[in-house]
Amino acid sequence: MYDNARPHGARIVTEHKEQEAIDTIFGLAMSPEMNPIENFWDARNLNHSDSPDWKNNENEPQSQLLHLMGVQELSGKNNENEPQSQLLHLMGVQELSDKQNEKHNEAQFPLIIYRIKVEEQLNDSTFYSEIPDNIDHLVKRRMNTVLNKYTTATTEKEYDYLKNFERKTSNFYGLPKIHKSKEIQSAINSQQNEYIKVQKPTDLKLRPIIAGPASPTHRLSNFLDIILKPLCKYVPSYIRDDIDFLSHLPKIAPVHARLVSFDVTSLYTNIPHDLGIEAIQYWVAKHRDAIPNRFTVDFILDSTKLILENNSFYFNGKNYLQHRGTAMGTKFAPTYATLVMGFLEQRLYQEVENNFGVEFAREFELSWKRYLDDCFIIWNKSDEELQLFSDILNNLHTSIKFTKDENFNQLPFLDILVIKDGTEIKTDIFYKGTDTHQYLDFNSCHPSHTKRNIPYCLARKICTVVEDEHLREDRLEELQSFLIKQNYPETLIERGIQMAKQIPTNQLRSTCEEQSNNNDKI
Repeated sequence: MYDNARPHGARIVTEHKEQEAIDTIFGLAMSPEMNPIENFWDARNLNHSDSPDWKNNENEPQSQLLHLMGVQELSGKNNENEPQSQLLHLMGVQELSDKQNEKHNEAQFPLIIYRIKVEEQLNDSTFYSEIPDNIDHLVKRRMNTVLNKYTTATTEKEYDYLKNFERKTSNFYGLPKIHKSKEIQSAINSQQNEYIKVQKPTDLKLRPIIAGPASPTHRLSNFLDIILKPLCKYVPSYIRDDIDFLSHLPKIAPVHARLVSFDVTSLYTNIPHDLGIEAIQYWVAKHRDAIPNRFTVDFILDSTKLILENNSFYFNGKNYLQHRGTAMGTKFAPTYATLVMGFLEQRLYQEVENNFGVEFAREFELSWKRYLDDCFIIWNKSDEELQLFSDILNNLHTSIKFTKDENFNQLPFLDILVIKDGTEIKTDIFYKGTDTHQYLDFNSCHPSHTKRNIPYCLARKICTVVEDEHLREDRLEELQSFLIKQNYPETLIERGIQMAKQIPTNQLRSTCEEQSNNNDKI
């Protein structure tokens, strides 16, 4: 695959491909997601919408994708009825194409089941609806109306940035949640191999992604994110990342306390628009001084409504509109979700005070921490009171529901494993069950400085999270074995580990304050 990376276009690489008759796939690197399926549907929609051959061939998207990739040579190899096998071969999936005598359905499964699972989500009328035509031109017109209505809100440069650009229809794709599939985790544990064979995992779910790096509202979403992001620091539970979480984690806890985490179910798609607008209005009014005066409340709310209500996209020959929640892919979504949850937590603090008393409510507000949809607390009350608290959470709003996980000894949160040893709180690196530690191979064609920094960066992360000296050494030895398998020189690994170990823990865990809104550049 040629993605414009300089090493991939080097003369030695080009000569090698010619000698080995290696086909080159062009044009896949069209978005930050690097998703071939996304770019296939986009090119199919924009470049071939008037082609009768394509319109009459919607049942064979694999053939069309191969055509887009410029793969003509394979079509004459008595394999015209199995274009998906050719695609899998190009992608390096040899295991699925070697067994020519297996059932045809097994060869078709990867692409067919993907499309079925995506369409199952899109057919849920609670969140999405099919629309007859592309509405990008209408959305652009609506955005221009908002910008012209609030002429004093933007500078000339900002106005030009928001209005004048070449738009591109958003595309929908599903990101497999392999770490949440018990069937895949079981296969990894039993097969103990770099490549795992799983026959049609029934519990595999997709994370809905709407990729719109040039959608009509993309720049407005980015602009609104810059405006609203300074409000996040006023949300009591807000944590920026895992390092920030470490700074809020206590060193000790009562011996009978338990570690508890809560996860919001499908947060982005479950936030009703009216709740989101109410939350934004609340935080803007409460901390008006954190936002420049030229950005009026009406401008912010109208811009938010425009982004939420005009989230259209394309998939498999059809246009859709999301009419509930926000897109996982639009720039301001994380900030928006943080403020919405922070708004609901204002109600939560009052409910905790009503049910558990003022003293506990004050402690709770300090100890309850959240990163987007992941919440954490060290709970020092009874089972019955924990259940009461869980019920309070799930009654904050009819659309926002939480799942709970608890343990007296250890519990993962983000990529940190929180350990309670008696009364002492320790931390360790947490790897998901599907993590096979296949870091970038040292023999790859990536820039040398990138590969040489990987051992140091990974070792630094371990030294930041793991304070216990013996546990830290164990994790660094594990890291060394992982990197050796990826062909990293032992001297390079050792140098990176030693550099990371020389930095004091308090320096590793120090976090820079977020840049102010004024430092953000469009």
